[in-house]
Amino acid sequence: MIRCLSMLLLLFLGGCGPSHFSVRQAGGLRLYLDLPEAGEVLFASSADSFQLQPTTKTKDDLWVTRLLVDQEFHYFYRVDGRPYVPDCRYSDKDDFGTRNCIYQP
Repeated sequence: MIRCLSMLLLLFLGGCGPSHFSVRQAGGLRLYLDLPEAGEVLFASSADSFQLQPTTKTKDDLWVTRLLVDQEFHYFYRVDGRPYVPDCRYSDKDDFGTRNCIYQP
């Protein structure tokens, strides 16, 4: 019940897709990914030349990425060793034949 309420609140505050959403906060941004079955989730974005960054699993089984930027950037995840692009409002094709999500504040 608490997990559902948390997700509804976060989707209301900012969102991308049902399993992926964002929350703007003072000094930055948090991106959430709802993949409770994942063992490891890494985050890569154009904000830092697509360096893989660790994410943290919350007590609600959401993966969270904290960013200090609040400007447009492109990104994707690496879930259990494989590239993963969630449903997102904005996306584009990359140079490798797949796509990236685009965060737009």
